[in-house]
Amino acid sequence: MLRNTALRAARLAVPASPSASVLARHVPAVAGTVQSRSVSHAVSNVTLADIEKRWESMPPNEQADLWMSLRDRMKGSWGELTLQEKKASYWIAFGPHGPRAVPPPD
Repeated sequence: MLRNTALRAARLAVPASPSASVLARHVPAVAGTVQSRSVSHAVSNVTLADIEKRWESMPPNEQADLWMSLRDRMKGSWGELTLQEKKASYWIAFGPHGPRAVPPPD
């Protein structure tokens, strides 16, 4: 509905100069209709190798960087994710580490 209103308003507006009418044809009526697509690259298999064993010993800033890059990849199509990325994302989100860690046997 907002889009239709904006389109009607754009048609009814009289351009102030000939260059304004050329500009109006090339600029979208509603800024929300233009979608930018960010391209993210796959996280390397070396980075994700044995993440279950290395996660606890990784510095917090590296953990955050890895999780953010995986999260950005998951925002796109899951069909584009590699099997390693899917496994690492699941393990980081639901694995037995941090508060879900199994207490050591005493």
